[in-house]
Amino acid sequence: MTIAELGSIGEFVGSFAVLATLIYLATQIKHSQKFAMAQAFQGRTDLAVQLGGNLLQLDSDLLAKVAPTDLQSELFVDATKIDDLTREEQSRLRVAFYGMVYVTDNSLYQVELGLMPDAHLESLAASSTLDYLGPCSRRLGVPLTPRVERALTQHEQAAQAP
Repeated sequence: MTIAELGSIGEFVGSFAVLATLIYLATQIKHSQKFAMAQAFQGRTDLAVQLGGNLLQLDSDLLAKVAPTDLQSELFVDATKIDDLTREEQSRLRVAFYGMVYVTDNSLYQVELGLMPDAHLESLAASSTLDYLGPCSRRLGVPLTPRVERALTQHEQAAQAP
């Protein structure tokens, strides 16, 4: 083999190496964009939750007024009891639900991007988050994001199925 033939083989192999590198870089850029979008979304969610937490400061009296009678937990709210609250208490609770909607939306978004496992959706349903988030948010006038609305619709349909 002559040096010219070896050079031709080297150019051929080199072109495949360049192609492989370009494909690798394209996938890395795509992954980086997903991660950057998720970080921006997480930042927005963190800010909403932080502002809500600062404004909210839920006290035990308010929680006792809205907790379901069969479950005393600050994570659950009985939507039928919201109307019995004062306007101030409803406003404070509304702020909390804005944060909950953002957190849920962020989780759903990260599942869509493939950054969180699909099992996270099952954990949202299993924890009853979706059971109280929709009714309480609607009663408080908290707008739901399209992603959260879709998840609630799917959850409600699954709950009604025999």
